[in-house]
Amino acid sequence: MGSTKSEEFSVKDNKIARYAKALGHPARIAILEVLIKEGFLYLRRYRG
Repeated sequence: MGSTKSEEFSVKDNKIARYAKALGHPARIAILEVLIKEGFLYLRRYRG
């Protein structure tokens, strides 16, 4: 495996890359969609 050169990039670029890697599987995207949907409905119920 090659070494990473993350220090050559900005903190912002590295942060975006970490998020992209974490979301890099369709199942993770599907889980987030469900959580967003359910979370929105949950918050809506208790807002009054």
